[in-house]
Amino acid sequence: MKKHDFSNRENVPQVADMFSGRKKLLRAGLKSTLFFMLLASGTAIKAQQINLSLQRATLAKAISEIRKTTKYDFAYSEELLKKAGPISVNLKNANITEVLN
Repeated sequence: MKKHDFSNRENVPQVADMFSGRKKLLRAGLKSTLFFMLLASGTAIKAQQINLSLQRATLAKAISEIRKTTKYDFAYSEELLKKAGPISVNLKNANITEVLN
């Protein structure tokens, strides 16, 4: 670490200058940690095995069941729910991609 001569006030470095490199390094470390935590949580949810069995259910009921099982939230229009016909599915140990298809 660089030594500073504090006897002359002109030689006193600004505190922000002393720690700017460390701040950048810490910020980059925190961002990368957050990124990998989010990536890992998304992978865990996608790998989750889902069992879903519905016979002639409404789309709203299907979305509700998927929401209960996976803790995913969905955004959709009420118009879409009205237009959709009955849904019948019987899935065992399916991942979220298979369920949504």
